[in-house]
Amino acid sequence: LANVAAVGAGAAAMVAKPHGPSMLSTIVEALEEAPWDVRREAVFVTSNLLRSLKPSGVRLFVDYSVLNPLCTALDVDDADCVAAALQAVEAVLKVSESDESCSYLNRLVDEAGGVEKLLNLQAHPNEAIYGAALALLESYFTEEQEEEQSLSQTQTQTQT
Repeated sequence: LANVAAVGAGAAAMVAKPHGPSMLSTIVEALEEAPWDVRREAVFVTSNLLRSLKPSGVRLFVDYSVLNPLCTALDVDDADCVAAALQAVEAVLKVSESDESCSYLNRLVDEAGGVEKLLNLQAHPNEAIYGAALALLESYFTEEQEEEQSLSQTQTQTQT
């Protein structure tokens, strides 16, 4: 995994090669099932890859079900790991915003528990993590939260 993490600018080329998809599935498996030290490394690898891939590569990684374990990493007791997971989620959300064909990625982050985890991180003792989580919520999920609050208020009024 460390070799993949160091790839940086060559990530798109690696993912495009025939071994790319199997590499992605290996990373996702590590995020889900490996011992903690390997999972932690996989979060950093995922963050590095997602931040360097083109939108098509990000979509491919998401298709390999990276969002659920990535959002789970937002809930660990390791500030560096949470920060890396935040950067990875931000990379996915940036693609969602910049590429119209990827607008569905916001919804997938929410479905993976990302919004809930970001809301929980607003109480994180590390100010950088708190700030990053708040920035993501404000940048990518404000309208959704307002719609949910409006729907909740409407349901409450209907019940009374």
